[in-house]
Amino acid sequence: MSLHFTLSNCTYYNKWNWYYNKFAKLLNWKFLLNIPRDRYWTFKPLMLEIIKNDQEKYYNTIKQLYFKWLTHNDISEIVKEIYWDNISSSAISNITSELVNEFELWQKRELEDNFVALYIDTMYCKVKRWDKYENEWYTIVLGLKYDGRREVLWVYSTPAESIYNWEDILQDLKNR
Repeated sequence: MSLHFTLSNCTYYNKWNWYYNKFAKLLNWKFLLNIPRDRYWTFKPLMLEIIKNDQEKYYNTIKQLYFKWLTHNDISEIVKEIYWDNISSSAISNITSELVNEFELWQKRELEDNFVALYIDTMYCKVKRWDKYENEWYTIVLGLKYDGRREVLWVYSTPAESIYNWEDILQDLKNR
């Protein structure tokens, strides 16, 4: 088998050079793909792109369910219903642990100092922890830029709303 293509008035012959194996998982099916390879590695099968996109959707579904404060058992049941896949609690922890790292980096990022206004508001929520509901205050800081775009600068969690918490929040914003 020979592939023929032209680049800038030069003719190159790209020949088939056997194949390589790749394990793939699509939903809950696992299979081995024998992917043809050529000398210039120009052959890119569409199937690999489909599998990659499906895996990203799978992980994003788990992350979105985690953002909704669902337990690992609830997430596991929903994933089993949607994707026909049994996922362990430790696998969910591995997927969501990168969210915690991303959030910590987001919290420590340096803030721009070109905001027209800052909107600060505190919201009262009931949070379920260890089969018990607790009261928690979430203070959200939103920055308004000169072009009209808004950016969430910070989300603080405090046990109650008080002047001391507000002082801490404003001091932290000033330091950043």
